[in-house]
Amino acid sequence: MRSTRSAAATRTDGFTLVELAIVLVVLGLLIGTLGPMLMSLVKRDKLAEGRRTVRAALEETVGYAMVNGAPPASNATWHAAVGHTRDPWQESLYYYPATQYLDSGGAPTSNPCNATATDLNVTFCADAACAGGVTKANVAFVVGSKGENLNQQSANASGVVKIYDYGVQVDDYAGGSDPNDPNAHYDDIVEYTQLYGLVSRICASGNATGSGNGTGPPTGCSGSYTFQIRAQGKDKSYDVNGGGCTNVPKNTSTAQIPIGDADVLTVYDKKNCGGAIHAQGTPVSLDTDGDCNAYVNCTGGSCSSS
Repeated sequence: MRSTRSAAATRTDGFTLVELAIVLVVLGLLIGTLGPMLMSLVKRDKLAEGRRTVRAALEETVGYAMVNGAPPASNATWHAAVGHTRDPWQESLYYYPATQYLDSGGAPTSNPCNATATDLNVTFCADAACAGGVTKANVAFVVGSKGENLNQQSANASGVVKIYDYGVQVDDYAGGSDPNDPNAHYDDIVEYTQLYGLVSRICASGNATGSGNGTGPPTGCSGSYTFQIRAQGKDKSYDVNGGGCTNVPKNTSTAQIPIGDADVLTVYDKKNCGGAIHAQGTPVSLDTDGDCNAYVNCTGGSCSSS
């Protein structure tokens, strides 16, 4: 008797070529969509970890100065003394101290608690020519990471370390083992501490004073505070005591604007005082480096004050 089993009954389990093709197309779409997102998340996490590492190294350097009376005198001493000296890309961090007030065998070469100035400055630059750069004077030391491109682009040139806007094509460092690529887009992660910020941490009696006796709080700021805001890559805005809003267009900075000791400055993520609050406080709380100017430096969606 001839079998009458249908084609459906004789089909074995599995996918047809058409079904397999559909599955592969769907997988390709998922990989094509999620792949860049995952890469972006990994890159963002690395950047955040790099910032945390540099900040930790900065704090450890201050801790060294608290114990020894001054920061490490050399890059080699710094690397031996500080715990965080490698970034997430497994490159060594770099360290630039001012030439004064360095630790020398457990004792500072000169007492920073009596100091009022250093020979190291930091300049923030919006372009490779650094036209109209904003300079912060009397820096105690600088700590930095080469960033994702593994190319150190900031350097100590005659007592000035330039920090560029992210993406600027520039290379100030000419070290022998470095790529030395002037076309590389700037991505160094740099932190610094100014003299008064260091003195406030390491001198038991407080910051240095204008008289140089190392006692009491810094003089000359009360009643003469200013603030300054820089917006790198994104528009920002601010108000004082919740009053009228002032916009700061991207890639510009304000002048040093007078502000009362008890006034509250608020810096916003967007124009017209919209978005998240990036910084808020009185000038004395924002002026962490003690130079009488509450400086708020914003890069993209993040801001830091000094």
